[in-house]
Amino acid sequence: MPEDLVEALKRKEPAAFEWLMARHGSLLHRVAWRLMGQQEEAEEVLQETFLKVYEKIHTFDGGAALTTWLYRIVVNCESRTFRKPPRPLR
Repeated sequence: MPEDLVEALKRKEPAAFEWLMARHGSLLHRVAWRLMGQQEEAEEVLQETFLKVYEKIHTFDGGAALTTWLYRIVVNCESRTFRKPPRPLR
């Protein structure tokens, strides 16, 4: 990973996001697929993940590896996107 990747991502440079998706997309897709078990839902989670990365990259402080941060976003997106609706009260 280029050392200035995170800074380029924070500047919202398209090439940095392209590199990030090319480098980490297949890993994140596999994680989403394992969580979801279905291709379409995994792809939806992956899209949501990259949207969150774009929106929240400014919060990445380097306290964890970038891959760890991305993994956590996939898991969080999966739980928010496909959370079962609450049961109605009776």
